[in-house]
Amino acid sequence: MEIFTFGKNHYYISSDFYNKNSSLSYLEKHLETMVGLFTKRKSFLELLKIHSHNQGLEGYILFDAHASENCDSWMFIDNKQKFSIQDWIDEVDGIGRVILLFCCNTYNYDIHSKKSVVIHPKSDISIRDLKRRSRNLRIYFPNQGYLDYKYYTLRRLIKTIEEKSFEFF
Repeated sequence: MEIFTFGKNHYYISSDFYNKNSSLSYLEKHLETMVGLFTKRKSFLELLKIHSHNQGLEGYILFDAHASENCDSWMFIDNKQKFSIQDWIDEVDGIGRVILLFCCNTYNYDIHSKKSVVIHPKSDISIRDLKRRSRNLRIYFPNQGYLDYKYYTLRRLIKTIEEKSFEFF
């Protein structure tokens, strides 16, 4: 696994994907593009901002790898070995406000986190899917579980979080 840090953002890329000829500026631009594609909904960005403020978390973590399955769990491949995606999430949870998994999820496996929001596909995924505003993504929100990606669901959660935050003042 190769790890690159650009400001508050982190890019984890499988050694099998990483091209050693890629410049750091290319990798940083790719990270920025992917963050934009995963988080382009205005209401979702508002929700992330509130969550980030309440949790004291900043930045994004992009994970880019081939997926696999093993014993009914979602796995990724690095250096031709399989590793648990949930174990990886547990390792990086709380480092950034959002974990973005750019890794196919053929069997729509569930994950969880304690601090960071996680956005992941529910089937195979490509950049083209993200550009088309595909409904192929799932959002896991700590202490809430999976969110419906619909506007009114996100607005309701934003209102609930704002009310709880207001109670402390």
